[in-house]
Order: sequence, then structure tokens, then C-alpha cells
Amino acid sequence: MRYEHFNLEAMSSVATGTAQRFDDHLYGVVHVRGTFTATIDIEVSLDGTNYVKHGSSVTTAGLYSLPLHALKAVRLRTTAYTSGTPSATLAGMNQRSM
Repeated sequence: MRYEHFNLEAMSSVATGTAQRFDDHLYGVVHVRGTFTATIDIEVSLDGTNYVKHGSSVTTAGLYSLPLHALKAVRLRTTAYTSGTPSATLAGMNQRSM
């Protein structure tokens, strides 16, 4: 296994970021950074088309764990925005890379 990380698109407006494929990974975490006043939902998909909210909404910077054993993709949806610039990274262990 090999550690990998990808930038996630965290929007500075009410909008949905581009999805990141993550289907070969285990042990995932989303690291949200920045100073912002916003509500961000972490959304996950089993098929890369249909997304559901995972866990509670994010309103502060921090680390948020994901159950990646069956996920195909992850994205962020900003549902409320006032100010600031959020950013995020998705990280995990690629189970197919040696």
C-alpha cells in the first residue's frame, strides 16, 4: 500500500466541488483547512453518480474520517457561505499501489 493525497475543491460560495475518485483506497481522511464562515458537507458515492452526505456538516477546520472500503468518489458541497477561504485535502492508503 502507498499513501496518497489529493486536493478537494472546497467552494467559497454555495456550490458543489468536483468529485475525486477514490475507489482503490483504504483508511481515508478529509483535512479541511482555512479560516472561513461556511457550512460544508462531505458527500460520498458508491457508484460515482449518486452522492449522500457523510457525517455531520463541517463548520471548522479539522480532520474528518471516511469509511473508504466501498466508496468510489468523494466531494464537498458548500451549503452556506459567508466569508473566508476553505481548502481541503483527501488522503488515504492506495491498496493497489505497491
